[in-house]
Amino acid sequence: MPSFESYTHQDLLRIVLADGTVMQGNYQHIAGMSFLHVRDGSPMGRVEGPLDPQLVDEIQLLATKDEISAERKARLRGDPFPGRAPHTREDYEYRLGLLARAIAAEANKKRRDELIYQFNDLADEIRLAQSKRAWLLAEGRFSLISNAPPTMCDLWIADVASPSLFKRPRPQDFDPDPAERRKRVPLPEDVLAEKRSIPNMLAALRAAGFKARISLAGDPPHGRADIQVDLSENRHHRFILEGRRLEAVTNWRMLWAGNHTATGLRRYRSITRTDTYRQFIAVAQITREAV
Repeated sequence: MPSFESYTHQDLLRIVLADGTVMQGNYQHIAGMSFLHVRDGSPMGRVEGPLDPQLVDEIQLLATKDEISAERKARLRGDPFPGRAPHTREDYEYRLGLLARAIAAEANKKRRDELIYQFNDLADEIRLAQSKRAWLLAEGRFSLISNAPPTMCDLWIADVASPSLFKRPRPQDFDPDPAERRKRVPLPEDVLAEKRSIPNMLAALRAAGFKARISLAGDPPHGRADIQVDLSENRHHRFILEGRRLEAVTNWRMLWAGNHTATGLRRYRSITRTDTYRQFIAVAQITREAV
């Protein structure tokens, strides 16, 4: 008597029952019972079972789950993009840039989708962040209209973006060695030396006990960034410090990040009367003109 024990969930099977019925579909093992998901032309197909092994005459394995997955993966990616497989940091950067430009130039949607799969497969090999993939793809589109090195404003809707959404990759981000990718790039000496530079302002706020983080960053982040500061736990008292570095000096502007309804303005007035707010202003060294 045939047994389902040697088959894996989602294997493609052909089953012949004792009464002569023939079924073909993906095997499903659920709660100790055996089922077959049969594709019959309907949107969802149908599920046969639970199947009694005593009523089964023959079980034929047509394709394993792994074989089906590999075939589906190959079909989605189409013909491999020409070129050799990358090995070095420079190889990965070059090939990802090449794929990004090919994606931007491809008019056929099906082929463009195939190239995007190949682009992401390659980016997965070096664990490239989604925000940095977005930069490369935008850079590919920009290359269709200009040969100049792009700025943040060329690729994005503003001179700042959420670092989790859009960020220029560093050269070491393309390195196949994870240890190299994790290394931090030292800040320029003049940025470290400036007391009110963006990195030093963020560090000072955190050292004073404030909940502060970079909400938007430019390119480079130490040249333009917004620091979000919450003066209370409920996020109703939030301020934004806009930093912009010009000629080796970082200038700051402070904005109320709450809404401007009557309730929001009452919260603004109430927080500006507190010692917490006064300490915040002292740490940030914000003048009246910068508010």
